[in-house]
Amino acid sequence: MTKQEIRKHINALRRSLTSEAKTSAAKNIMAQLIDNAYIARCNDILIYWALFDEVPTQQIIEKLSSQHNIYLPVIVGKEIEFRRFMGESELRTESRFGIGEPTYGALWQGNEVDACIIVPGVAFTRNGQRLGRGGGFYDRFFEQHTNIHKIGIAFNCQIVDFLPTDPHDVAMDEIVLG
Repeated sequence: MTKQEIRKHINALRRSLTSEAKTSAAKNIMAQLIDNAYIARCNDILIYWALFDEVPTQQIIEKLSSQHNIYLPVIVGKEIEFRRFMGESELRTESRFGIGEPTYGALWQGNEVDACIIVPGVAFTRNGQRLGRGGGFYDRFFEQHTNIHKIGIAFNCQIVDFLPTDPHDVAMDEIVLG
């Protein structure tokens, strides 16, 4: 299957998930992230504000923000940068993709040793390969931040045996499933 065919197939599976299944998966993933030794030692956690078809992250963000600095992505042209999350009321959703983006938070300065990133994807393999939505934002970010610890989170239905990859595709260090 091509990347586009895989996206179409997995997106259909994600759309078929009930809200109960999504909530259950998010709780399972949150428990695993809370117990994650790498996350426990990080000061900064870069994570996304979920779209309707992604693993819900709002409760994960709320839980992690009590002990970590949380940064959310902001799309700037063809690049992605991360700004400090200061609360849901500070998010704007009129962004290019309708993603909740911080409007005033400080820009993340790139201390990769003391940070990790929790990454969405359309599909993943068990060995960490990731297929995104096709914009390349995260792959370009990883080219500049090669040492940051990358954790993909996904519903079980998003795991595939094989993904076609290109030289610019960056694998995750861990995959957490729910």
